[in-house]
Amino acid sequence: AILTARDCSSSGGHPEEQQLPFFKVVILTIDVNMMQYNLQTISSANEPGWKISFGSLKNKSPSIYMVLRQHNAVVCRGMAHWLFWSTSGLYTLDVDARTDHVSFTNLLDMGRIDNYFGPPTYDAPYLAVNGKGRLMLVYLNKGGYRLEICTSHNNGRWHHALTRKLKQPNQKKNEKKTQGKVLYTCLGEKNGTLIIKDNHHDAYVIDINMGVVQEVIDSPHTRRLNREKTVPFEMDWPAFFVSQLAVVPTW
Repeated sequence: AILTARDCSSSGGHPEEQQLPFFKVVILTIDVNMMQYNLQTISSANEPGWKISFGSLKNKSPSIYMVLRQHNAVVCRGMAHWLFWSTSGLYTLDVDARTDHVSFTNLLDMGRIDNYFGPPTYDAPYLAVNGKGRLMLVYLNKGGYRLEICTSHNNGRWHHALTRKLKQPNQKKNEKKTQGKVLYTCLGEKNGTLIIKDNHHDAYVIDINMGVVQEVIDSPHTRRLNREKTVPFEMDWPAFFVSQLAVVPTW
């Protein structure tokens, strides 16, 4: 996870927060045999150089064998979250961006919801942040018909929030019907846009709020793409090009 000073600061704006690092990189590694979670923090302080710290957290419930389900962290309200799965349901490993405190959260009702929206009808859930700044889990129907979105109440209990019907590009879908069944899988999400691919190696983006599906024209071959190899990011291209323009002196 890559955090900024805004993620690491509380809403109070205390003077001591002026000394907080501008950038913080949080790296999570897992010792599967020991069921130990190791945390390495690299932060850029106001002083020259980088500050490096280490910490670890051991799973106190050996009966709960948790598997990392989503490799990239989700940053929300000053916390970095990693999604885990076990036979008892879904969990998040949470790191406080300001204090580096590590904890686990059991997504209470997600065991039942995960069974209902599980395979073979749905792809594995994807953890993201909704437009209200809350964590959400997105389940993609493998047939490309809908999204199931789960989020939490103010009391922290998770529930099924809504079903979003997807508006497919009809012409493309009709063409593929003659080539066999089309199945979709989720690759990643960024700021309300879900990146998916199908079993014909084409890529698409979904506006989660509107349910509109658009094909990515001239997308790279997606045969070997999966969640672990996909890193969604945004770039302000006009600002980037302007920043690269040379200043030509006038005579």
